[in-house]
Amino acid sequence: MKQQENKFTYNNILNLGVWSNNLIELDTQPLIEAAYKIQQNYPSSLKSNIGGYQSPSNLIDIKEFSKLTSLINNTMFSLTKTSNFLVTSIWLNISPPNSYNDIHTHHTSTSKFSGVLYIKTPPNSGCITFSNPLEIDLFSKFQPYEKSILIFHSCLPHSVEPNFSQEDRISIAFNFN
Repeated sequence: MKQQENKFTYNNILNLGVWSNNLIELDTQPLIEAAYKIQQNYPSSLKSNIGGYQSPSNLIDIKEFSKLTSLINNTMFSLTKTSNFLVTSIWLNISPPNSYNDIHTHHTSTSKFSGVLYIKTPPNSGCITFSNPLEIDLFSKFQPYEKSILIFHSCLPHSVEPNFSQEDRISIAFNFN
């Protein structure tokens, strides 16, 4: 993969701490194929997903995701200008029509930042919504698109709207510590 020029956009509407970028040169097709193989070989983890598939969070150990993990680490480095943050867990979400993710956080005792990379986003497949943890009625929506990456504070509550397309929405989520 070529080195990406990372130009992050910071969402300061609610000062929620969400940074977005586009990994233009990322080849998503091998990741999509790997996602469906993983779905066939691993049972779904029941966390925030309603009607969709969520893999175990140890994909960092799977060959197809090693280059992606490096790319995500490099993306975080370009945002923070420090190598203090590394991906510690990575998993995928396959959301067929009408599935969604309930509001949740990725906060753990070790997780400081989290993120999501969208590898398949058909039209009408749903926005991700970040809520202000101090006032849940204040929120900010992002319309995901293929190859977009969002990085945010792990304690930030978020949810994903229902997929109203006729195809799967596929994303890869991850945590840093």
